[in-house]
Amino acid sequence: MKGSSFGVWSVMTMGLAIWLQCTPSLPLASSKDKRPYDDDARILHPEFQVLPHGTNDSVDLFLAVKRPELLYLREEPEAPFVSRIGLTLGSQYAEWTDTLATDAQETWRLQITWPMDSASWLLPTLSGSLADVHRGTSVALSTVASLPVFYADGWPVASNQIAQNTSLAIAAIPHSDWQLQYVRISPSLPSPPFSVSRNQKDSLAFGEPQFLSASGTGLLMVEVGESSLVCSNKTPDGSYKSAIVLHGRRPDFPHTRKVTDLIECSRYITSRAEYERMTSSDDPKAALDRFWLDCADDPARAKELIRIFYDRVEEANQYFSGLQEGWRTDRGMVHIVFGVPSKVRKYNDQEWWVYGEEGTPNAITFRFNKISNGLDDNDFELDRSITYRAAWDRMVTSWRNGRIRGD
Repeated sequence: MKGSSFGVWSVMTMGLAIWLQCTPSLPLASSKDKRPYDDDARILHPEFQVLPHGTNDSVDLFLAVKRPELLYLREEPEAPFVSRIGLTLGSQYAEWTDTLATDAQETWRLQITWPMDSASWLLPTLSGSLADVHRGTSVALSTVASLPVFYADGWPVASNQIAQNTSLAIAAIPHSDWQLQYVRISPSLPSPPFSVSRNQKDSLAFGEPQFLSASGTGLLMVEVGESSLVCSNKTPDGSYKSAIVLHGRRPDFPHTRKVTDLIECSRYITSRAEYERMTSSDDPKAALDRFWLDCADDPARAKELIRIFYDRVEEANQYFSGLQEGWRTDRGMVHIVFGVPSKVRKYNDQEWWVYGEEGTPNAITFRFNKISNGLDDNDFELDRSITYRAAWDRMVTSWRNGRIRGD
């Protein structure tokens, strides 16, 4: 991301009396989920939003599912391949079928009005589930109140990770006042787990605040790029309190595809000389390929190492992103190098990651403490210790000798 220029987002306000925005259906970690960051263990990754329809007995429901994640079957040899999608929300259940056509888009989308009883509507959260009926697999869904609601191309966004230069519309309470401010972030990497020095704090550069009123329809151009967009609503005492933060991401996020990004992510397991050699090479892709081939001594094994490494980078981006992309965080660093923890214990302000059989001498436990930050509710810092040095060196050596296996 270094050296890229700022983009421009169009932000338009629209009036809505009330709304409810759902969290993305990517399951959140809980104390009941021992491996909450094992993305490969989950088959379905839908996007799910619920907004008021205008009355208390129904909602507007938005659902998107990637077709490659669904199981398509056919009853007869000449019949088309069809999937069955089942949704439970509140006390209601419905099913839909989708025919797999040669010209079908990668994502199946649904927008309908969904009946809700008034008791369910008043609950602070709405629980449900989405099922691939043919496969017998389901994923839990839950909704939480969030302000404001953002739209891209007429579709509510399901995440605060937004591609740069996306045009967004804001649905806000009529006559409410908002302050929009972009914050530029200097990308940084965490120090190793065994380091005695603390992480450098994010270097933030705040732009001039811009104000708007949602009493009508207006247009506001907001610079983003390598930055976050902070949306604050006016409180009764006249001050502004942060309500939601949107993070501008590169277009291929959470994937890593550009050679410069692929090289930068490899920094956790490369020496300084190797890293500088790749970044300064006339052919950086060939230099990166050579690094992985040297680790594996076999093209097939090198390909497998690359798959495992950058799958973990993607998972880190999905789960741990905030002001920084997830792979740049303490949890992202540990996740990439050590893999999915054997067990995760979550508390209000801490996460304990256990590798190996808990309670045995060979087990390794990392403790992360939540950092209070009004711009990032997903910021955890590792309790660093020199005792991690041997374990870190072993894992890096395993990567460099091609001995890493998938989670």
